[in-house]
Amino acid sequence: MAGKKKNNTPPQQEIHICYICGKEIHGDHVYIKTKRRSELRIHFECMPGKGNKS
Repeated sequence: MAGKKKNNTPPQQEIHICYICGKEIHGDHVYIKTKRRSELRIHFECMPGKGNKS
């Protein structure tokens, strides 16, 4: 009877790409799941209407 193999590799961290600017997302972001079940991830800085208003 063979023993079970142990998986000692750490889980890989997912890399998310901003839907608007195309850069990698590190840290906080907005996650949107649309009616068509597609997933959008957007930086807070790239959110429409949430920029610096000067």
